[in-house]
Amino acid sequence: MRVRMEIDTGAVMRHVERLRRAAILGASEQALADCNRYVPLDTGALRASSLTHSDTERGRLVWSTPYARYQFVGEVYGPNIPIANGGAAPAGYYSPRVKRPTGRRLKYRRGKNPNASARWTDRARQQHTGDWRRAAEEAMKGT
Repeated sequence: MRVRMEIDTGAVMRHVERLRRAAILGASEQALADCNRYVPLDTGALRASSLTHSDTERGRLVWSTPYARYQFVGEVYGPNIPIANGGAAPAGYYSPRVKRPTGRRLKYRRGKNPNASARWTDRARQQHTGDWRRAAEEAMKGT
């Protein structure tokens, strides 16, 4: 007895691609939410920038503000030159276009986000990798 079997490899590959895309999207959306739990929060602009600049369909998470890098690194960039106003406290600070790390650590205010920290993606990865895997698996089940 002979058995003849034909496999539509094109259909198989299309299905595999749908699963891959679903897994990336599911894991990325969960990762973005988990990372944002640790993003320093003042006005919310840094966190909001991740929602508008990230491409979760491709697994690319981005925080895009002028200060995102030094918030992520957790180091004060400068120089920040005080502007005198004749009083004890400066009227403000002059900040040149190009800044460099100063070696001083940032102090995160924890009033609005008690979980705020530098390297928020690393912290989220340490705490939530299993959640990301489960989100990818659930997204693939729905495909």
